[in-house]
Amino acid sequence: MFRGESQQLESKYRFFRKVRGDGNCYYRAFLYAVCESVLLLLDSSPSGGGEEETKNKDEVCEGVEELNRLIELAKNSIDLVAQRGYDRSTIEMFHEELVDLFTSLSPPSSSDSSPPQLNQSTLHSTLNEENAMSDYCTWYLRLLTACHLKSDPDRFIYFLDVDDGQYPGGMDIPTFCSREVEPMGRECGMVQVLALAEVMGVRVVIEYMDGRGGSGGGLVCHEFGKEDAKMTIFLLYRPGHYDILYK
Repeated sequence: MFRGESQQLESKYRFFRKVRGDGNCYYRAFLYAVCESVLLLLDSSPSGGGEEETKNKDEVCEGVEELNRLIELAKNSIDLVAQRGYDRSTIEMFHEELVDLFTSLSPPSSSDSSPPQLNQSTLHSTLNEENAMSDYCTWYLRLLTACHLKSDPDRFIYFLDVDDGQYPGGMDIPTFCSREVEPMGRECGMVQVLALAEVMGVRVVIEYMDGRGGSGGGLVCHEFGKEDAKMTIFLLYRPGHYDILYK
């Protein structure tokens, strides 16, 4: 069963990147894939002329626009988080880390005083450093996810899986967020995937290699977020874990 799914996966994607399996893998994969996608667009250096050069210039412009959108979204997000009842002074440091991360993806300016900018190599080392920017940004993404869920509880309540007996009598959105979204190390379900995709304006395509396709049934693929989002990231789900896929 899994062999067939693996073969189908190989026909659709070139390779995948493993993500640390610590219960935060979806948020880490999302953050890494978004940052890397921006860098790849900004690094679309023309290797020829004509249509290829025009295409590369368009990709760079698209990357700049998307990066500027993410930076502004991150900057303004602290107001959203504070409005949902989180203490502003407590979350400021985590908010600043996400803003700094996105800002550091910007192309170097002509000023000699510009700080070093991240590239694909330094991004990898930065987001793999323990108890540093990666963890702070991961937790802040959890807060943004929780805030988006709380912004429309009547809609998201129907996505909660509360039929396993773990929470007798059901569970409301604030309780779900405090137990399943905000704490580090809590695994991510479909409702969190959807909420983060929507709040960040990113389209997320997930291939499920968990046997649900059955023998010969093929991979199951779900898409989250708006179809017209400018950025799309691809993830692989295996039971309890997410990794990054590359076309």
